[in-house]
Amino acid sequence: MGAITFRTINDAIETALSAATGLAKSESYDELTDGVMDYPLLQVYYQSHTVDPTGPTDRSAFGGAVRVWEILYHADLYAAQRGDLAENMDAVMTMVDEIDQE
Repeated sequence: MGAITFRTINDAIETALSAATGLAKSESYDELTDGVMDYPLLQVYYQSHTVDPTGPTDRSAFGGAVRVWEILYHADLYAAQRGDLAENMDAVMTMVDEIDQE
């Protein structure tokens, strides 16, 4: 098994969310477009990460310290071309409910 990279995590998030919502169009970090031409559209991209440094007081298992990672990815969902914010949010909430049920 190869190393897990930020790219593979990004692609996995994009694949899982796209499948959960049934979207025909989704974009991972290396496919992002400037304009949104097709609706609905899901865009997933990396933002940042932090790693807790290990120290002498860290809990350890089998002699190894535990390091906590926090990785932040964004999943932007464009449900429809914005005309009325309430209509757009209704479409977004429908897709969020579909993701939550997976």
